[in-house]
Amino acid sequence: MKKQMLSRLFAVVCVAALAFGLTACGSDKRAVESAAKTFMTYCDDGDFASAQKMCSSSAASSLDIDRIDDTFEDRVYSAFSSEGIQKSDLSPSTQNAIDDLLKYVKKSVIKSYEINDDYDDDTKSLTVKVTMLSDFDSSAYNTAVSNLGNTYVRQHQSELMSTYASGGEKALMVKILDGIMPDAVKQAKTKMVDTATTQDYTWKLTFEKNSSGDWIVKRAQETKVK
Repeated sequence: MKKQMLSRLFAVVCVAALAFGLTACGSDKRAVESAAKTFMTYCDDGDFASAQKMCSSSAASSLDIDRIDDTFEDRVYSAFSSEGIQKSDLSPSTQNAIDDLLKYVKKSVIKSYEINDDYDDDTKSLTVKVTMLSDFDSSAYNTAVSNLGNTYVRQHQSELMSTYASGGEKALMVKILDGIMPDAVKQAKTKMVDTATTQDYTWKLTFEKNSSGDWIVKRAQETKVK
């Protein structure tokens, strides 16, 4: 009888240990999948600053999300640098229009994503199918902006001549930019961003808990889907 009782007790302990193990595994799975969803939501919303806070520096670098905010702004304003025009030279409304475009581009970087049901408890990793912007065709946009500029110059000749006389070529260019930027931003959205080609990738995300007990992306590997 005693032997039977011990056998039963041993079986109960084994079942309990197995149940606990399964519960722990499930808990990590849910927590990691929740962290992955939060991370991907940040990326999908174009909030790469928040996404970067959920990454190690190496993971952010692997996915290039550590450079997106600065890269887009630098590219926009560098286009004006040949005329000696800085961000501070432009009117607040023009700067706001450019900021709106930058937000739109960042929001459009990831067109869609799907978190795959392939969680690996040993490595605390899973994969995500991500469709991202690939290449911009700026030809239609350049034509549209050229037309906007020509139209604005024709409609504001006397005003622009006065601006040139008092402030020179730089002041003239600033005046034109301030005049056409809201419409130029609309053209950029419809004729360049919305028509950009896309590329599918697989992101393998490996998670770990940080010192605060939050799950973050420790490593990231991006693979292009052919």
